[in-house]
Amino acid sequence: MKQLGIIPCGIKKVWDKYPELGAVPAMEAYIGTFHTLCRNYAKTFTDNWVILSAKHGFLFAEDIVDGPYDVTFNQKSDEIISMEQLREQVRMKQLDKYDEIIVLTALALH
Repeated sequence: MKQLGIIPCGIKKVWDKYPELGAVPAMEAYIGTFHTLCRNYAKTFTDNWVILSAKHGFLFAEDIVDGPYDVTFNQKSDEIISMEQLREQVRMKQLDKYDEIIVLTALALH
């Protein structure tokens, strides 16, 4: 059974510590404790994992995040990725090819 882990991005980002940095791979962009714990779990117990970002959608570890942002699913913003865009990412990134999806999150995503 092939498993996909979906983990949260998190509020704390590498640019909080190093504001001079430009674009970085997604696996380096998010540095919060909860994100790190979720990433470690997903790397250990699932076949593959993605980060779910309210702005960028589903990110593989090597996908590039161009810089700091502050967007969450709990706010109203034009920057929040649409359901249509998320569906397209699922198709393009072949996230629908997994038998089981494990979603790790601290709060319900609205």
